[in-house]
Amino acid sequence: IHDVALLKLNVTLCLDRAGLVGADGATHNGVFDISYLGHIPNVVIGAPKDDFELSQMLKLGINYPHIFALRYPRASVPILESPKKPFLIGEGEILREGSDLAIFSLGSMVETSLKAAEILALEGLDVTVCNLRFAQPLDQKLILEVIQKVPIVFTVEEHVLMGGFGSKVLEFFERKEIQNIKVERFALPD
Repeated sequence: IHDVALLKLNVTLCLDRAGLVGADGATHNGVFDISYLGHIPNVVIGAPKDDFELSQMLKLGINYPHIFALRYPRASVPILESPKKPFLIGEGEILREGSDLAIFSLGSMVETSLKAAEILALEGLDVTVCNLRFAQPLDQKLILEVIQKVPIVFTVEEHVLMGGFGSKVLEFFERKEIQNIKVERFALPD
């Protein structure tokens, strides 16, 4: 806060071991960074779903004039066969369209969310899956577009509930006075 944020310096934080880290143990789980960085003015928090997004976010971070936190898992990021389209800070994407519910996820949980949508489809549920890419800033336009089509949103993250990605979605709904959407958050207990 003192040495970077108030001075408005260009600093890219590469947060290795974001989320659960398995063999490294509880002392290395990266499950608090969204909450401790998310309240600092001008901070961007990005989480890539694959190798292309990791590279793109690193470039965005280097060119961003303030703090850019890039969170990625302990394991290697997946190499996915998905369209390699450049994106801007705060820009998410819809990976699957549905009308029964939406899953908002980022980073390591995108692939899991797509698998969950496939399982739910077997149960007859039509699921939208969104890769929001950024916990901060949120893609407000995409979120508003999606909630016009579904009554329920799930947020999925490898972070604690308090102050995490799901909290940011709820805070956005509160600021916009959106009350007609049910939100279920899937995250780690505090």
